[in-house]
Amino acid sequence: MNKRDEVKLSSFIAKILRHSPQKFGLELDDYGFCDITELTNAIKFQPNWKQVTEEDIRQLAATSPKQRYLIKDNQIKARYGHSIPVLQETLSRQVPAHLYHGTHEAALEAIKKVGILPMGRQQVHLSESPSFATLAAKRRKNPLLLKISTEIAIEAGATFQFAGNEVWLSTSLPPSSIIEEIQLK
Repeated sequence: MNKRDEVKLSSFIAKILRHSPQKFGLELDDYGFCDITELTNAIKFQPNWKQVTEEDIRQLAATSPKQRYLIKDNQIKARYGHSIPVLQETLSRQVPAHLYHGTHEAALEAIKKVGILPMGRQQVHLSESPSFATLAAKRRKNPLLLKISTEIAIEAGATFQFAGNEVWLSTSLPPSSIIEEIQLK
C-alpha cells in the first residue's frame, strides 16, 4: 500500500471508529474497541477498499506517526477524537506542567473569549510535545500552537486523562490557561 492510500485508509478508519461505527455494521464496546476482523470486513465491503487486509490495518496502526489506534489482541480502537461517547481507560500518569494544543489563527479570537472547547468531539486533545501537536495544527492554514498551563486549567476545574503516546484528553480549558501562542510556518 502506498503512502497516499495509507493516509486515506487511516482517515477512513478514524471516521468509522470515532464517529459512525453503526453505519458500517460495527459495535464498539464501552471503551471503543471492536473486533479487527469485523473492521476489516466492513472496510472491504466499501468501494475502493476490497483489497484491504487485516495485516494492512495492523501495519497502519503500528507505524502511524500520530498513533491514532490501539490494538490489543484481536481488538482495535481509536485512542482519541471520538464524537460518540466512549470511556477512556484510566492510565495513571502525572499530568505534565504544560501541554500543547494545535489550532489555527482563524480560531484564536474565539478561543481567547471562551477557551478551548471539544467542539464536535468528546474531549479536547492536547500533546506533551510541541512536535506532536504540530501534526494536528498543520492540517489547517495559518497553524499555531497554544501552550497550556495544566495547573491553571486544573484550578479552573479542568480534568485530564492520558490517552497514550503523548496524547492527553481534557474537559474544556479556560482562556486563562493559555500561557503562550506559538506561530508555525
